[in-house]
Amino acid sequence: MKKKYILVTFLLILLLICGCDHKDEPYDKSKTDPAEETLSPDLESKELSIYTIDYNTYECTPSISVIPMDADVNAKLIVNEVVANFKEDVKIVDIEEQADSVAVSFSKNTAPVKNVSEQMEISMLDCIACSLLDNLDYCNEVYFRCGKDNYVSDNIELAYDEPYISK
Repeated sequence: MKKKYILVTFLLILLLICGCDHKDEPYDKSKTDPAEETLSPDLESKELSIYTIDYNTYECTPSISVIPMDADVNAKLIVNEVVANFKEDVKIVDIEEQADSVAVSFSKNTAPVKNVSEQMEISMLDCIACSLLDNLDYCNEVYFRCGKDNYVSDNIELAYDEPYISK
């Protein structure tokens, strides 16, 4: 029993010696971790409502993206904010803004066109389409394409002039 007390006492002393090596320094705002900063503290920011994928249920869920106050909210910004939240590699070839619609063209070799299940593909397309319809007053229809051709994946095929979703 005496050996246990000696061992515990030794461990406590060792813990005190190792633990007391840390020096308390006053907080210095200039030493902030750049990974923690998404926007410069000098810039004001605003919130953009987008949709992201709940990877447990594959449902589109509302989310908030923080963007600079002076950012121009357009189709490209919205699509980029949505895609940035996907785990899959998505390559956007082009985004065309028309008078009352937006057409998003994907690479033929990446998600959502390739390497995803039908459920995941639909969730990805829904997140992009709903984010565009909710944030752009003029947007009444969203089209998806593969490069300059109509949208054809392993799961879905849309005619070139067939909207994926309409208001």
